[in-house]
Amino acid sequence: MPLTLIITDAGRAALINATATGTAPVTITEIGLSATAHTADPADTALPGEFKRIAGVGGMAIPPSTIHVSATDATADAYTVRSFALYLSTGTLFAIYGQAAPIVEKTAVSMAALALDVVLVDVDIAALDFGDVFFSNPQATSEQMGISELATLAEARAGADEQRTLTPYTGKNSVLQWLAAIAGAGSGLDADLLDGQHGAWYADIAARLGYTPLNATQFTGAQILSRLLGVDGAGSGLDADTVDGLHASSFLTISSYMNTATYGYLILANGLKLQWRRGLLAPTNVNSFDITFPVAFSQHATCFLDWRQSGDGVPMVENLLDTTTKVGVELNTPVPLYSQYYLNLFAIGF
Repeated sequence: MPLTLIITDAGRAALINATATGTAPVTITEIGLSATAHTADPADTALPGEFKRIAGVGGMAIPPSTIHVSATDATADAYTVRSFALYLSTGTLFAIYGQAAPIVEKTAVSMAALALDVVLVDVDIAALDFGDVFFSNPQATSEQMGISELATLAEARAGADEQRTLTPYTGKNSVLQWLAAIAGAGSGLDADLLDGQHGAWYADIAARLGYTPLNATQFTGAQILSRLLGVDGAGSGLDADTVDGLHASSFLTISSYMNTATYGYLILANGLKLQWRRGLLAPTNVNSFDITFPVAFSQHATCFLDWRQSGDGVPMVENLLDTTTKVGVELNTPVPLYSQYYLNLFAIGF
């Protein structure tokens, strides 16, 4: 981080041009070192406890208000620096800085390479010049190549530091957090969209399909039948109530029915009756007898009789005389004694 130096009164006076209308160029040529933790004061004219002065100071101006100062010491001296001062080519103490913690520590076998970034307040750094530059290691800016401290992940995510730089790791994790913080409806990122649509657009499935899809769990066979029954009927178009396209009204229905071993009948809905008698008869020495219908007709019916004898000499049926309740059978000869006859009678009518 840049150090903020105090410009001495003498140094500020050296910057004023002869006409007092602006600044005059000055050259920083030396840096003085002190082990004393001195609190800088604009009135200072010397560095308290100064033990060494290094000539050949290099540097450069880094707009808008920072200068990069560099110097080396390859001697066998060993020391600790807590304060330092910049001197002009005229010997004037230009600026001074001090702190309790060591700034530089040198051993006898090491070389001290000082590289300091200094912030100057209310000073036009364009008026500053430096002596011979034999090495330079300035702070990196958007306009100047140099050294830079790497940002921690927390510093990177905070996004407030203008001096530290990002690594690929901190950059990736910071960008993801930044995007997550602002992504959403109206963010302009479209990270929360699918084909330009929000999730709610896809949630309305019926609107997207143009119809309401069936829920398979609600359409069992019984449920489908109940729904068909609700619309089935004449004119429904289902044809579930027709036979070969014809409704029940096109067919005769049975209103009554009976069938036993010897007789039976079937009465249709329109009143038409179909009746029958069957079995063995044993009339004795008669040439006529009656057969009663199971159900009375409302008018004369049409009758059919099949008459058979178990042996020879069968009398012939000569006439059928029907009424609404029975049919009379007339034979051409009397029925012989102890004879049995098998008959089938069928009658139809209203």
